[in-house]
Amino acid sequence: MRIRSDRISFTLPDGFEDETIYEFRNESRMEALMVTCGILPPEANDLASLVTARRAEIERSLIALTGRFFTDEQRTQLGNLPCYVLTYIFECEEKQMGSRIALSVLDAQSYIELNYIAPETHDLYLTFNHIIQSVSLLKDGTQRSNPPKGYVRRQANCICLDVPEYLQPPSTYHFNSHEKRIRFQLTLWDDCQDTKSIPSIEEEITNNTRYGADISQRGICTIQTHHGEIVIIDYIDQLNELPEELRNEVVRYARFKLGNDVWITVIGRSSIDNFEIMKQEFVNFINNINMEVTSWEMN
Repeated sequence: MRIRSDRISFTLPDGFEDETIYEFRNESRMEALMVTCGILPPEANDLASLVTARRAEIERSLIALTGRFFTDEQRTQLGNLPCYVLTYIFECEEKQMGSRIALSVLDAQSYIELNYIAPETHDLYLTFNHIIQSVSLLKDGTQRSNPPKGYVRRQANCICLDVPEYLQPPSTYHFNSHEKRIRFQLTLWDDCQDTKSIPSIEEEITNNTRYGADISQRGICTIQTHHGEIVIIDYIDQLNELPEELRNEVVRYARFKLGNDVWITVIGRSSIDNFEIMKQEFVNFINNINMEVTSWEMN
């Protein structure tokens, strides 16, 4: 699967799953859109039972958070898929907030959930309706390419959708190969950002080390990629409190520039036994990162 984010795109390695938390957010507006493509809960086997299961979980959390709320439920469409929309109105920081949650069953094993949270206004209702009507599945092949004014076409796991242009996309992506016991993380840094918000390499390594772990056997080398020669930092992330088979992880770190103003960090993690496989996948992953003018004519 090829993933597109603004000016870059990259291909997910074979056998890897996208475990990114797709959250589009604007802090100043107290507004966020979260997209989840997940595995159906054990107690859910259709749309009605999914709604029952998620509603119970959501309302337990809201009771703990706010103590009281208003709720409504209606049946509609998520793109071409039947869905239920749950509406919650509650107070947060002395503001009336709205949360609209669309739930749809994707197949016998998985579901899609969109959660749009913003201060409660009439525009919130209209914006959310447009978002859910704009959804299309990546597997369907043909994607809309011309969102209306004020929206940007975004990819989020297994779907594409129109997102308000003021909601910023995630900057970090997570991928996991359960069979190979390898994980990749890709983070985008833009030169247009405040330089103080971009961590140094040492800060980034520290931030991505397991809590309480020690770093050992650190080494530096270079690898040749389609983007030229890249400096690599390898080290062992050692957490002695864990069982022996989980205690040591090999980490491979790279930061490089793509184009004129985009910095990319790629971090790979694996067991020591799978390090050689991870190194091969690491180079393949970097080689498949490209600059591009975003096009929603999917391959």
